Amino acid sequence: PQLEKRIEELSTRVLNILLGNYEEKLEIEDNNQNKLISTNILNNIHFVGRTKELKKIDELLKQNSKIILHGIGGIGKSELVNKYLCEHNIDYKNIIFAKYSNSLEQLIISENNFKITNFKRILNNNGELENDREFFERKLDKIKEISEDEKTLIVIDNFDTDEDENLETILNAKYDLIITS
Repeated sequence: PQLEKRIEELSTRVLNILLGNYEEKLEIEDNNQNKLISTNILNNIHFVGRTKELKKIDELLKQNSKIILHGIGGIGKSELVNKYLCEHNIDYKNIIFAKYSNSLEQLIISENNFKITNFKRILNNNGELENDREFFERKLDKIKEISEDEKTLIVIDNFDTDEDENLETILNAKYDLIITS
């Protein structure tokens, strides 16, 4: 949303919390279903141009649901995707914007990037807390399941690696996916 609208929305939420109105929070906690927590997208009011590229992203996502934007660093791939998200956020129930760092596994298991309500690590068959790999596979399955019912767009920004063992797994799902590299 526009900055002014976003500030007003945040002010209202803070006021409701301070006044003890926790209806929104209670609704999520009482509902045992898992939900992806969407990333907040900030609209850059200084962004101009690139209308052809924005239209092309939309066309390609509608045709293929998975696209890769690539080019030399600093040309504005991330800003272009962010602008697309601002213009098309009403088309999606969930939008996740995450910056790639070490691996797709670490990206997915991170609570900062892919937060799902009521979804935590569990004990495995040995009575131990599940390891990163087990949690990654279970969490990715849950993301895929949620995306079956709710239109979801995932952006993986700065995927600057020659290879990641989980790329094929990430590509095989019903969510829309934009990767910048």
